[in-house]
Amino acid sequence: MKKSKRILALCLAFGLLFTACSKPAEKKTEQTESKEETRVFKDDLGREVTLKQKIDRVAPSGNPAQVMLHVFEPNKLVGVVSKFSKGTEKYISDQLKNLPEFGAFYGKKANLNMEAVINAKPDVIIDMGEKKKGIEEDLNKLQEQLKIPVVFIELTLEKLPEAFDRLAEVLGNKERGKELSEYIKKTYKEIEENKAKIKDVKKVYYGGGKTGLNANAKGSIHADIIEFIGAQNAITVEKVQGGTGNEIPFEKLSEANPDFLIFESKELADQIRGEETFKTLKAVKENKVFYAPTGPYNFFGRPPAVNRVIGMKWLGNLVYPEIYNHDMEKEVKEFYKLFYNYELKDDEVKNILGK
Repeated sequence: MKKSKRILALCLAFGLLFTACSKPAEKKTEQTESKEETRVFKDDLGREVTLKQKIDRVAPSGNPAQVMLHVFEPNKLVGVVSKFSKGTEKYISDQLKNLPEFGAFYGKKANLNMEAVINAKPDVIIDMGEKKKGIEEDLNKLQEQLKIPVVFIELTLEKLPEAFDRLAEVLGNKERGKELSEYIKKTYKEIEENKAKIKDVKKVYYGGGKTGLNANAKGSIHADIIEFIGAQNAITVEKVQGGTGNEIPFEKLSEANPDFLIFESKELADQIRGEETFKTLKAVKENKVFYAPTGPYNFFGRPPAVNRVIGMKWLGNLVYPEIYNHDMEKEVKEFYKLFYNYELKDDEVKNILGK
């Protein structure tokens, strides 16, 4: 009996010893697993943001991010900034059409619905665009309010290829990132070669608003493809306005007397062609009044994202046809297949290009 008690006591002692030793080990394992499940991403503001190793759910903070995510990894989107218009819905999958609407964090129409974002449970929120004043503080505050990681990726025309590489770092799918990045780099190389051949620089005006006199002036992110392809933006202003552009008097446009007038919609271009005031302009006299193609996004830069790449080919062809000399129907089909995963029919291409 005494022997049995001694054995029982020894078993209990070993049991306690094993438990005591195993608890720290278990805790250490949990900590190790926790570290393995997360990573630190240094965004383009230098902010170090802790992310899950694998991102499955992502929310855009604004329209540029929405376009880029739609192109790069649409299946991971859990919401959209704004619903797609009826005219562009055919380029969009049913899944995207039915996503909840969050609103935008930045801009004149900033209306972010934080509750909707939280309810969608994204693993990360991605903001893309220019480095605005105070943006770091804004994103830190947003991250704190939502308790969701927020990262910033710079999205300028020059850094567009790198933006896809950075998206691949956050979301995975580096093969897709490289494919899109390489297409843009090749396009940029062709543009640089073409720009070197330009001897007679053309002036281009890109306008909007009810009267066509809301100028997307030199320095506007919505019009920077003008200079990128080797033309001159016809309008300069002291302070560039974002959004709807700078409203200018007709006299300023008349003084610039552009070689080409391009407007944000077909309706506006048709309106301008019929107005007596504009008939004094060189571009109107020479029948060089056009509108930016659209579908699902405006070729010129509304929003200012990857849609500008096909816009540069279109604009180069329009302004310098003897130098750029693209088969635009072929180019548009290739771009839509690669970036939007959409097979355009011949009549759809003609409709987009206004033929």
